[in-house]
Amino acid sequence: MGFCRLYVESCNALLSSLLKLNRGDIVVKFYKEMQRSRISSNVFTFNMVVAGYCKLEKLEKAVAIFKEMENLGFNPTIALYNMLIGRYCKQGLLSSAMKLKDSMVRNGVQPSEITYNTLIHGLCKEGKLPEANKIFNEMKGVNLTPNTVTYNTLINGYYLLDLNI
Repeated sequence: MGFCRLYVESCNALLSSLLKLNRGDIVVKFYKEMQRSRISSNVFTFNMVVAGYCKLEKLEKAVAIFKEMENLGFNPTIALYNMLIGRYCKQGLLSSAMKLKDSMVRNGVQPSEITYNTLIHGLCKEGKLPEANKIFNEMKGVNLTPNTVTYNTLINGYYLLDLNI
């Protein structure tokens, strides 16, 4: 049992280094080799594989790994939820981002300022200011204090709306 843990920790160290080098392609290949070699994954492994797919802009594959992780009984971290919400927003898939935020709450993971700021940014980018304001109010309602990023994002959203961009 100790050796298995050692293997996954060593693999995770390599995956982490590869991500820092922006080598999502090798992260994905190495993960497949881990699976082939029957090296168990843990929550950190899954986080890094999802990050690798996100770097490669393969959201469907990232979501598949996320679901695999959940099916194996691992609880996604807030960082993982935020990463996927960010990717959904980047691709204009705002309803999927909102559903994922709701899912994280159902699973007992409380959204952070990053979660809300990401959603507000995605909504403002799409010109959906009423929805962005709703998220802003929800953020305040759960006792998260809006920060400079929050306010700058909303100001920018209203500015772009005013310019009809």
